[in-house]
Amino acid sequence: MEKKFFLVPFLLLIPLLSFAVQIKIMSFNVCSAVTWKNESFQEWLQVFSKIKMKSNADIILLQEVKGDVFLEQIKNKLGGNWRYFSTHSYSLKEKKIFGDENFSKCNENLNNAIFYNTEKLSGKDLAQRFNFTDFENSKYKHDKNNMQVVEFTVRNENNNTINKPKKLYVVNVHLPSDENGRMIPNSKHLKYLLTVKIVLTTISQLSRESAVIAGGDFNYGTLILQSDSLVRDLWLPEAKFLPNWTVDNGKIIGNSLDEKYIQEICTTVPRKITNISYPMDHFIYNDNIKNKIIEKMQLVTMRDNQKFIHIDSRTRIFCEEWHRTVSDHLPISISFEIN
Repeated sequence: MEKKFFLVPFLLLIPLLSFAVQIKIMSFNVCSAVTWKNESFQEWLQVFSKIKMKSNADIILLQEVKGDVFLEQIKNKLGGNWRYFSTHSYSLKEKKIFGDENFSKCNENLNNAIFYNTEKLSGKDLAQRFNFTDFENSKYKHDKNNMQVVEFTVRNENNNTINKPKKLYVVNVHLPSDENGRMIPNSKHLKYLLTVKIVLTTISQLSRESAVIAGGDFNYGTLILQSDSLVRDLWLPEAKFLPNWTVDNGKIIGNSLDEKYIQEICTTVPRKITNISYPMDHFIYNDNIKNKIIEKMQLVTMRDNQKFIHIDSRTRIFCEEWHRTVSDHLPISISFEIN
């Protein structure tokens, strides 16, 4: 009898236990002559497929994507269980003027898209909730209006959502490159960066227990985003862009941002060997993800004095060829646990 009374309370607790699920996210700015002009697209898909397989991503953030034909081909390559949301329906189709501010239209090739595996996740596009679909009344106005916010819920093995799961919010970002990553007061670049800050802060206030992550092409280096003096002197009252968030694009080799223990991973591909590569692509995440990071991957590497891009032991591409046919960026990846 004692054993029975001991087991009953324990068994009652089992439905309340939560189980951690690993989530993998890849971010990739896919700007190239191929993706902009649809030249030799099947070859591009083969390279993209290899990168995706290496990342084993559940969510893929893409920047500088073209129309639905382009996206449908990517979805078909990924498989029937993949779906996507894109900014094509609400990004600015013409220049907008509100007061003394001008907002540039979004070129057809400058949209964003988020792909996700429906076998593992259910997704809800929050474009309407954040008024991206009603630009005139939006509190989050920014150039091109091509930001994305998607709410994800993790599915269990029976293809049902986990009992009372914590939500995962993913923001897809592509900041303008007008200032080439420099901090210039009152630039569109900085105003868009401020919009990213407001969006991430808003999400966190809505659900403090949720995991929140932004990824994409920020056109800023990690150390600039975490710099005390540069950001404070220009436009933020706080010391950092997001004081309580983690900003990085890969390999952390220490604990102190102020002592620059982040080894930034350069993610732009130079057109020529003599050009410089910059660390422009990042993930920004709150503590609900920071404490559960599993791995940050550099999916492909530049070697041999920036002559080649190495995808795996058997596949390498000249940097100049990669720049023309694949992208002027390198993909980044991150994995973490979520309850």
